[in-house]
Amino acid sequence: MPRAKSALYDANDGKGQTRKACTEGTRIEIINEIVNWAIGNSRIRTLGYWICGMAGTGKSTIALSVCIELEEQNLLGATFFCSRQIPECRDHSLIIPTIAYQLAHHLQAFAEAIVEILRKEPEVFSKPPSTQVNLLLINPWNKIARTHMQPTVVVVDALDECEEISSVLSALIPAIYNQMMPGLKFLFTSRPEGYIQKHLRIDRPLSYGSEVDGMFLHDVEEGLVKADIAKFIKEEFEELTIPEKDMYINKLAEKSGKLFIYAATMVRYIKNYPEYIEDRLSEILKPTSAPEENQTGDLDYLYSTVIEVAIPRNPRELSSKEFEERLKILHTIIMLASTSWGENTLRLWNVATCTQITEPLQGHTDLVTSVAFSPDGTKLASGSHDNTLRLWDVATATQITEPLQGHTDSVWSVAFSPDGTKLASGSEDVTARIWDVATGTQITEPLQGHTNDVWSVAFSPDGTKLASGSGDNTLRLWDVATGTQITEPLQGHTSFVQSVAFSPDGTKLASGSGDNTVRLWNVATGTQITEPLQGHTSYVQSVAFSPDGTKLASGSLDNTLRLWDVATATQITEPLQGHTDLVVSVAISPDGTKLASGSHDGTVRIWDVATGTQITEPLQGHTSWVNSVVFSLDGTKLASGSGDNTVRLWNVATCTQITEPLQGHTNNVRSVAFSPDGTKLASGSWDDTLRLWDVATGTQITEPLQGHTSWVNSVVFSPDGTKLASGSGDNTVRLWNVATGTQITEPLQGHTKGMWSVAFSPDGTKLASGSGDNTLRLWDVATGTQITEPLQGHTNDVWSVAFSPDGTKLASGSGDNTVRLWNVATGTQITEPLQGHTNWVASVAFSLDGTKLVSASWDKTIRIWNIAIDSILINITKAAFC
Repeated sequence: MPRAKSALYDANDGKGQTRKACTEGTRIEIINEIVNWAIGNSRIRTLGYWICGMAGTGKSTIALSVCIELEEQNLLGATFFCSRQIPECRDHSLIIPTIAYQLAHHLQAFAEAIVEILRKEPEVFSKPPSTQVNLLLINPWNKIARTHMQPTVVVVDALDECEEISSVLSALIPAIYNQMMPGLKFLFTSRPEGYIQKHLRIDRPLSYGSEVDGMFLHDVEEGLVKADIAKFIKEEFEELTIPEKDMYINKLAEKSGKLFIYAATMVRYIKNYPEYIEDRLSEILKPTSAPEENQTGDLDYLYSTVIEVAIPRNPRELSSKEFEERLKILHTIIMLASTSWGENTLRLWNVATCTQITEPLQGHTDLVTSVAFSPDGTKLASGSHDNTLRLWDVATATQITEPLQGHTDSVWSVAFSPDGTKLASGSEDVTARIWDVATGTQITEPLQGHTNDVWSVAFSPDGTKLASGSGDNTLRLWDVATGTQITEPLQGHTSFVQSVAFSPDGTKLASGSGDNTVRLWNVATGTQITEPLQGHTSYVQSVAFSPDGTKLASGSLDNTLRLWDVATATQITEPLQGHTDLVVSVAISPDGTKLASGSHDGTVRIWDVATGTQITEPLQGHTSWVNSVVFSLDGTKLASGSGDNTVRLWNVATCTQITEPLQGHTNNVRSVAFSPDGTKLASGSWDDTLRLWDVATGTQITEPLQGHTSWVNSVVFSPDGTKLASGSGDNTVRLWNVATGTQITEPLQGHTKGMWSVAFSPDGTKLASGSGDNTLRLWDVATGTQITEPLQGHTNDVWSVAFSPDGTKLASGSGDNTVRLWNVATGTQITEPLQGHTNWVASVAFSLDGTKLVSASWDKTIRIWNIAIDSILINITKAAFC
């Protein structure tokens, strides 16, 4: 197996040196907390743990110490220490194979499962991370999970030092969230990079055992860190002869703040030249060299010191050639830092055709952060990181005036006055400014008062007032004519104010903040009108009033849009709660009155379609997540397939099991389907087989249907009950004769990734398939050939497909969070994507009359759509999903 040997925790660090663990006696509390999590003796019951810290806080040394401790307890399964300095340690394609190799070396049963998979999928190492996670981790781990009783930990260090790490995290993190590898725990470390935090979703509420918890090293109590740093310096200075050594140790520890790398750099700087020890100690400890009392200041001071080590003040330490070479490196870094990497352009689009109207509007020399149309639509204003605003003629795409200059830092927001004669801007220089559109000059002095970035500005409808929202957590109201504040700062938010908007009548002001709330303010008094509007689970980035002022919309980094009633400050459609974990499957009863849902909370729930309320208590019995649910044709029975490897049959009226669990599969049951006459049940499993069951007795009718070379994700009967279709991770669809259990045609091939869903048309002549290659395909059942070109539009896996009752439409749910409707005859989309879900859409189903569509998502909600007008009728939340 290909693997990165240098990524193992006990390999060298790329400089010919063994990686170093924490100095003995340091970071004890932190290491103990992580080890207790690993062995299950902690309040934290998650399968993932993220050690996050700024540069220099000691993430890698802590990770190494944890590895040593876990190795001693025989709990360490695998490690991958990323490193920019070692090519194989920054290669994302080697992470999963390296982990799988170590797990195979650690666990004999896992090794046997891997060998079996490699026989079937020898090319797996050239596949994308999503496929590698499934084949090299999820599949083999589930083969041993029931017999492997103790936890096993995988440590991945320095995520931010690996190229294209997002492709790995986007495949691995959902598997951790959804407990697809029970008992296998993952410890990650990285700097607090936004793209990594987005994947780990550390800001979301935790579910028992399913999410990723975290520790922020730069928030650890400074006293604890300084004590550990002092121990480290004392050990490093043990062999040095220095007068008043303890005094120097304490002062260096104080200087280091919370940064272990600062202490390590200073120790190295001092010890490298014993003859200059006292000179260097004096240089470091000069009062003027003290770092500022904040995290950024500590880093600034650290990097300054590193530069001084690279180009020392004492010329005797470097030859002239060495000095010149190091100076060239620093010059290169400075040039790279000042280069603009963005496109720095604006583009104008035709909304109807989605095509560009003109060539890109070029002129800014750095990233464009904000744009706004004038009220009459003839002008466009833009703000940029180049500290300027620019005014453009929309018709000609040319600049109207010289750049509007005055801000001394990035411009974050621009807004036209209602009459189009003035332009307002908010900037990182903590000011707002008002400009004359005709001349491009400032009308007033800069509007000063905020103590942090001005993120948003908005004019009142009459143009007399300007509102601004800032990183100082406040809003301010200004008189446009004089540039003075009208009221005291509007205080209440506990984090930055990202967006502000006036109501159409100008009496109210709305604000959205990093504290996840929306607030409504009385413009005349500057006081809050209602309690904060709560519901978002991440930063609120945008707010907007409806034209009549009765509703307020808010958009957030939690990927949701919410509508609020301004008068009552409540959400217009209250979420209906039920499931406590991810919802993975939904089915509508044949009469269209009931909705069934299956969840990772191990339950099946039945809902009233009209009201969105639960009809009965949850159907309990499964001991793992429920992957699939389906009604019998007469609506009296419900079948469910689960990660506990069983299928269960339920009486819908009494919510009791009809038979003993249907046992036989040796791995996760991913899909179940009733035959049209209700006498048979088909199931598809990750053991690569399909099975046919007698509903009355719960026994198997035939031998397992074998042929697929990877897991079976979806099964469905033809309308006449004579055929069975299956979709598999081997990229094929197969058609089976129900009576004999044999394949009818050659495998239906064309998809380039695994199949997630298959569905017959109502007349049984067509078959639809949804795949991990982001496409749907339509097949002729008689010939096994494709009817149309692949149906393209989704930007992520297609998890579910369903035909409308009349067979003219096809619905699909995808990992791009959308539902799409397709014309079966032409293979084209009928409407714009149905948007609203904030996570993968895993299941879709039509109502009996074809007027409604239900979708279930990993965002733990079920939504019911009115197909005629593409709107949401009901939103059922916390109806968890797999």
